[in-house]
Amino acid sequence: LEGLAPLIRKELLDAFARHSLKRVGEKGEKFDPNRHQAIAQIPSSAPANHIAEVMQHGFQLGDRTLRAAIVAVSAGQSEQSATPPSGDGVDIKI
Repeated sequence: LEGLAPLIRKELLDAFARHSLKRVGEKGEKFDPNRHQAIAQIPSSAPANHIAEVMQHGFQLGDRTLRAAIVAVSAGQSEQSATPPSGDGVDIKI
C-alpha cells in the first residue's frame, strides 16, 4: 500500500475498515506465529520476541489471517550494546 497515491491508499483503507479487514504486522508489536511469518531474528533495541522490521504487512478478516505479515523478530539487544557484566572483566564462556 505504500506505493499507492495518498488519496487511493486512504480510499482503500476506508473500504478495508468498512468490511472489518485489518492490516497486521506493525513494528514493535509482539510476535504472533498465527499472524506473522518470521524470516529472521535480529538484534535490535526492541524487546525480544517483538517485531523489529516489517518486510510486508499482512491482513486479517475478523479472527482469520488472510495473509501473514513477513517480519524480522528482535532477539533483544546485541552483545555490543548490552551492559557489560560486573566483575573483573574476564569473560569465560563454556
